[in-house]
Amino acid sequence: GVGNFFLPQQSQSRSACVKLVERMAKKFGLEVLGWRMPLPVNSQVLGPYAQATEPFIAQVFMADRRAPQEPSEAFDDELSDLGPQPQPAPSRARSKSAQSVVAAASLETKLFLARRAIALRASELFICSFNSRTITYKGQFKPDQLFEYYLDLRSEQCMAYLAVVHSRFSTNSFPSWNRAHPFRRIAHNGEINTLEGNRNQVRAREALMTEAQAFGDMTIEKFFPVDEDIGSDSALLDN
Repeated sequence: GVGNFFLPQQSQSRSACVKLVERMAKKFGLEVLGWRMPLPVNSQVLGPYAQATEPFIAQVFMADRRAPQEPSEAFDDELSDLGPQPQPAPSRARSKSAQSVVAAASLETKLFLARRAIALRASELFICSFNSRTITYKGQFKPDQLFEYYLDLRSEQCMAYLAVVHSRFSTNSFPSWNRAHPFRRIAHNGEINTLEGNRNQVRAREALMTEAQAFGDMTIEKFFPVDEDIGSDSALLDN
């Protein structure tokens, strides 16, 4: 899997974020193969405000360790350190340790769960993409600056079966690097007028959520709240 991250420019804060990413990767059965720090970019094409708020952009490579570890109570404690969570109905997954369940999950599931855990714990970093199939290059610039800014996209070694380029304009929020479209599952251009109602309904129904086949035997309540409360209206849906 590959992850593109917006990290803090301040070295101490950036180091703390990197350690968090690596710690969560280990907890979810992933192995950090290496980092590209920083990702090669051309900052000269940016406008004054975008330059002043430009993040440190890094790329991490991960693999599925697959080797199950001994059960650990600390793993459950770390996943539940976000406070009290809604209690779902009992499920068959309760008879298994959290680590053994994670070890049996697919690579894509592990990457998804790791991204969720990282995003809910760190406000100073933003995850552009973190999976085994797509890489998202995004930023606070015009569409024609995308290929000028990210030098990767101008390399002859950069190949893809499909590329989607999307531009959005901030209408109900001030533009920022983090608010550029997340591209997790959708390419959405517009406003979600029922945003708060939708968010309230999701929160109200968390207590009724028990399990999801996509997570195998994973207990889904470990990853509440469903609403990450990060980004624009499109990002809230896409996350």
